[in-house]
Amino acid sequence: DQMKDSMEIIVLGLDEKGEFMSANILSILDSVKMSIGGIEPDCTDFDLQIILLINSTFDSLLQLGYGPSNGFEIMDNTTLWVDYIKSKRFNLVKNYIIAKVGMQFNPPASTYAMTELTSRISELEFRIKSEVECYGEGDV
Repeated sequence: DQMKDSMEIIVLGLDEKGEFMSANILSILDSVKMSIGGIEPDCTDFDLQIILLINSTFDSLLQLGYGPSNGFEIMDNTTLWVDYIKSKRFNLVKNYIIAKVGMQFNPPASTYAMTELTSRISELEFRIKSEVECYGEGDV
């Protein structure tokens, strides 16, 4: 929990007022928002929709065998990756969540990009399921 107390901040650039923009990259919601469309953490216009998509992706991961047996959900940007991913072996879960949420929230315009993203999601699903099957859920 010491990691929770020290928030990891990344500077994103300057806003229209010339002030530094930053995000807590340890926050599941903030990092997904930045990854799927460069949505600043202080912009909460889409939080409800993105939270619903993240939570449904946790359900998909549970069906793949990953995650707490009673499920997992976030309510805001205070839930951190370390609360969900307990082992470095499963860091690819971050990529999976970002890809799944991004495909639903901000789908690619081209058919080619959509096909590539769908293929990437399928590969991540296979790798996550294989990791759980090979090494068990001890660290999940």
